[in-house]
Amino acid sequence: MLGINHINRSDIYLALNILYSMQGILYPNGIINQALQLVIIIWGLSIFSKFLLSQLRQTRFLKATTALVLMYCLYGCILIFFGNPLIINIPDAPSRYIYLQVSLRSLLNIYVFYHYASKGFLTSSRIRIYTILLLCSLIPRFYYTQAQIMLISNRDAVTNNTGYIFLSIIPALFFFVNRPLLQYLLLATTMFFIIMAMKRGAIAIGLLAVLFFIYSNVFSKNRKQKFGTLLLTIILVLGVISIVSYLMSNNGYFLYRIEQTLEGDSSGRGDIYSILWEKLLKEQSVIYMLFGRGADSTWALAGNYAHQDWLETFCNNGLMGCIILFNFFICLLRDALYSKQVFSKNYRIAYVVLFMIILCQTMFSMSIQCLEIPISIVLGYLTYWKGRSHEEIAREKLA
Repeated sequence: MLGINHINRSDIYLALNILYSMQGILYPNGIINQALQLVIIIWGLSIFSKFLLSQLRQTRFLKATTALVLMYCLYGCILIFFGNPLIINIPDAPSRYIYLQVSLRSLLNIYVFYHYASKGFLTSSRIRIYTILLLCSLIPRFYYTQAQIMLISNRDAVTNNTGYIFLSIIPALFFFVNRPLLQYLLLATTMFFIIMAMKRGAIAIGLLAVLFFIYSNVFSKNRKQKFGTLLLTIILVLGVISIVSYLMSNNGYFLYRIEQTLEGDSSGRGDIYSILWEKLLKEQSVIYMLFGRGADSTWALAGNYAHQDWLETFCNNGLMGCIILFNFFICLLRDALYSKQVFSKNYRIAYVVLFMIILCQTMFSMSIQCLEIPISIVLGYLTYWKGRSHEEIAREKLA
């Protein structure tokens, strides 16, 4: 009989997350997905607590991430137990527990997958399997979300936020370097759904990521492999051009979204940004400037989330929160750029692409409190191996 120690707990954790993401498709929204989410958060907290109690086990990046987690926990707990007086009379404001819930669901995954990488449960071959499973589960989720939005809006063409989830798949595709045909097939599928989701930010970041992807594949191959890679690249580029051309000719909403972009229309974000900046520039309280107005304060100031992580953080957590968030990105960038001793060129570029996706998304969306599972898997794995190399180098120097 197989013992519990031989069960790949990383598989179970991923299965719970996929099952949670299928709410509304496999089962109705309600107690099932709430129970799944609670199990996932408790699981993440149990592993996070081990890192918290052993600072020596944490890399510089994990320490920066821990600072973010603790900040969100502090502000989230204050909101739950004491509320935020600024949003008491706002009827559409999110429930008190949402702030803490989404923060934990976002960041704790990094620790979970880092931990399972250290235990040997999460390997490069496992990441390839996970990527295919996640992509397959995303496709029905895309169509379900599309149908729900169309039903509510009574339109036959809409934007679909799952575009950002498909975007998070791209860094994991670098792990298919030795399977180029499958790699390009997965990338083509991913880009197809990113474009079909019509989220302009996701499309822009996705196209930039594809450029890094092509550069990595073409210049990291030997002479014999380059011909096949170039051929697949040309097919991919022509495919993307064909899809975009077709949509521009036959989909009025897609063309409308392009025209919005060219005219500088930011789907209402500009109004939210200007309101929040005006409030911040007129702020006279030193306490508010340093520590913010509390969780979800943007709802009191602009009647919505900021849809921009830096503004959201400044309003909610103040200048200190922005410094903590900035340190997170500095540590992530440092790890990505100085990973030459550990990873091949292909994986190093995957690290950079991962950083780029998260950072770019902060500029016009909610990224840090909405990190997707594919990003966390790759980030946890790469962070573990990057940190391990430093430990081994240190031991060699001491010896």
